[in-house]
Amino acid sequence: MQKIKIQRCKDLFKKLDDDQDGYISSQKIDILKVSNEIIDIITPLLLKIEEKGLILNYPQFYEMLTIFSRNLNVEEKSILFGQRKTMTKTQDFSKLLTTRVNSKSLHL
Repeated sequence: MQKIKIQRCKDLFKKLDDDQDGYISSQKIDILKVSNEIIDIITPLLLKIEEKGLILNYPQFYEMLTIFSRNLNVEEKSILFGQRKTMTKTQDFSKLLTTRVNSKSLHL
């Protein structure tokens, strides 16, 4: 799970790093490469970057995003970090509800 989070953060940083110089700031950021769903989630973070006039490299961005994500709900975290496990309509829900019985228990 941690590897997925790190990779998603790197991908997001690369998309936001408009000129690929290794830094993002409110003056040099490209939100057009990021989905609207993610932009909706990270807008408060982007506003904070702009408000404080921050220039962040990847480790700083990762730390700030990690702290910011602590206040997100499960669905927002799933969208942001790609750990979403949604069910499709065609999935057989009965398989999810079945319990596994130990073969020794059947003899009792």
